Amino acid sequence: MKIVQISGVIGFDVTGKEIRKQLDEANGEDVLVEISSPGGFVFDGLEIFNLLRDYKGYVQTKLMGVAASMASYIAMAGKKILIHDNAIFMIHNPWLFSIGDHNDLRKDADNLEALAN
Repeated sequence: MKIVQISGVIGFDVTGKEIRKQLDEANGEDVLVEISSPGGFVFDGLEIFNLLRDYKGYVQTKLMGVAASMASYIAMAGKKILIHDNAIFMIHNPWLFSIGDHNDLRKDADNLEALAN
């Protein structure tokens, strides 16, 4: 079984490009995805989730420390999800910093609501 590591902030320390490379190297072998991440950017996380979900081999995810925010979503891509008894799994609604007038803020609120759903 190959180990794929997700450690750090999604979209900064961990990218879809990096996970794609690790999965390509696994070449269809079963993988164990070890996760320790405070989360990160939704769109980067969606790419990683979809890469894992579409991978042709068997995917297990394992929470090593924290899987918070987008990392908790990625953890759900595993067909089997393992968690250490002292690991932390944290889910919340997406959020952002926004600037602009009432139209901009309304649009951002609508986008956040769509992502939450």
